[in-house]
Order: sequence, then C-alpha cells, then structure tokens
Amino acid sequence: MNTAENRDNCAKGSQRIDHASIALEILPVALELLFEDCMESYLKFLEAVPCSKEEEKRVLSLIPLSR
Repeated sequence: MNTAENRDNCAKGSQRIDHASIALEILPVALELLFEDCMESYLKFLEAVPCSKEEEKRVLSLIPLSR
C-alpha cells in the first residue's frame, strides 16, 4: 500500500469517528506506531471538533509523542 492509499484509508477512518474521545483512543496507537498520515488525520479531526477540557488536556499530553 502506498502513502496515498494510507492517507485515503486514514481519511475514510476519520470520517467514521464522530467523537473526540474515539479519536483520542486511537491517536496514541498511531503515534506509537508512527503512522504519520493517520496522526495528521486524527489531529485535524480533533482540531475541528469540540472537546471537553479533559480531552484538550489529553491532546496536549500526546503531542510530545508525535515528534
């Protein structure tokens, strides 16, 4: 599978996610496995949806893992 296909699959997956909590459950796995295209999709999703204060704290705690 090439990068474009990976990106498309991640984008399709992110379309099925309708809550920040679900994206936050998957994001650490993507970060650990270094699925950059998936990470970008989930981070873009999380930027676009409303999050609770607790979810925002979790996002901020995961950002260092993405570097």
